Amino acid sequence: MNLEKFTERSRGFIQAAQTIAMRESHQRVLPDHLLKALMDDDQGLASNLIRKAGGSPERVNEAINTAIAKLPKVTGGDGNTYVDPSLVRVLDEAEAVAKKAGDSFVPVERLLTALALVNTRARDALTAGAVNAQALNSAINEVRKGRTADSASSEDTMEALKYAKSLGQDKTLSICNVQESAIPRASRMVFYTRAGAEIGVASTKAFTTQLIALFALVGTLAKLHGRLDAAHEKALLDD
Repeated sequence: MNLEKFTERSRGFIQAAQTIAMRESHQRVLPDHLLKALMDDDQGLASNLIRKAGGSPERVNEAINTAIAKLPKVTGGDGNTYVDPSLVRVLDEAEAVAKKAGDSFVPVERLLTALALVNTRARDALTAGAVNAQALNSAINEVRKGRTADSASSEDTMEALKYAKSLGQDKTLSICNVQESAIPRASRMVFYTRAGAEIGVASTKAFTTQLIALFALVGTLAKLHGRLDAAHEKALLDD
């Protein structure tokens, strides 16, 4: 399990699971807590996917709340929480599912699918809501329409693009590293940097080249509109 390969939103839900465990005085962070974190999300991503998959998020919520209420509470001690091996198995499964789907990073939807695959009380709660991994995968594919998670912030970037379009801003331009990314397919124009695949630290090379491309693009537009003369351009490049 490599948390650097999870999207920022996925990592946020994993952190939320730990917070729930601490709040409930549970010593181990379990798949139960992760499912609870997903179901408590005010944006309703997990609930909407469960409903789209033909299940009942209300029953899932009821089942997972009942399961968590039965977990033993630990008082005293050092107050630390520990990741249970069962949650590690779920996160490993989420990585495997994401890789098979062509995702470079593990998005939130793959966490939910993994919870439906690995044999834990969280899977039992999903079963109680009449939802399984196959139905969830079909619902996810329908929603994502071939889009993949190509960076740690893919989900937030796509949401920002959707929001811009909802405001009538249809002249969208994306700056992207690879042609296979989901963002270009949803944009009207694309500036490809083609920096190559990431090998070491996630997205460092892609992010750096995107910043350089944005700087060059803004400079070019400023010159076209008479907002940047040669002297100021040289000063910016020298800095």
